[in-house]
Amino acid sequence: AAPSIAPTVVNGTPTGTYSYVIVANQWDGSHTAASAAGGTTVGVDGTTGLSSTDFNTLSWSAPAGFVGYYDVYRTAGGKNTGKINSQPVLTTSFTDNGLNASGGAPSTNTTGCILIGKTAANATCAGKLEVNGDAGMVRVQSNGTTVEFGNPTTGTPTIQSDAPSLAFNLGGYTRWTMDNTGNLSGANGASLTLGTGSQVKGINYYKSPALTPTAVAPQTCSDQNVTIVGLQTGDYLGQITPPADLGNISVDGRVSGTNTLRIHFCNPTAASITPPSGIYSVVDFR
Repeated sequence: AAPSIAPTVVNGTPTGTYSYVIVANQWDGSHTAASAAGGTTVGVDGTTGLSSTDFNTLSWSAPAGFVGYYDVYRTAGGKNTGKINSQPVLTTSFTDNGLNASGGAPSTNTTGCILIGKTAANATCAGKLEVNGDAGMVRVQSNGTTVEFGNPTTGTPTIQSDAPSLAFNLGGYTRWTMDNTGNLSGANGASLTLGTGSQVKGINYYKSPALTPTAVAPQTCSDQNVTIVGLQTGDYLGQITPPADLGNISVDGRVSGTNTLRIHFCNPTAASITPPSGIYSVVDFR
């Protein structure tokens, strides 16, 4: 909303014409566009000029949910126009007693975006990230180039954890689609395959409860089960990490059933060996 201006005049009659706008700044660097001007406001006599005795007092309302500071711009009247506060204004009032002015008020509202890099006062965000959780939309802009997902207006697909494919466009010119086999293709006919094999849907790190393995007889192998909640039949396991050095014994394993890790110990020596007790960990691919 436009600010209200109340003149205080000691010398003469308030005949000067003054006008002001307010810009609200968030602490993340974003800001509103300049407010409506405070009207064609009759202020202090322009001949005498603003001073400590002849000044304009401005007041305005804070935007809903606003947390930040304000900049005040004189857009008409006085010796020059532009921003007149040298420090952030933390209240909703300000006094202009002839302060020097410089710069123009921004015309673009950049609130609601995360700024990446400094922006010019009257330009759109040079870089910003917009996330609309309700619509499932993510948009990244940088110097006029846009990478966008899930825009209901332009039709870019919504990102979903179980989506069979992912599509996006770059700057509105080239649209690419990646399917769940890793094939990347573009609207211009170009295609690129990223790897082959089964799709990895998740990588998990699990730890067993404290385990006390039984001894492995000479020149034999022993399968020993341990319950680890979260393992699923069909999971692929990376290296199993024991709680201590194994010595001459080797260890491998597989998921033998839901929540069950079957550890396979082998002892190639001529003496019985007991694997170390403690917590065994494993990386699981699903």
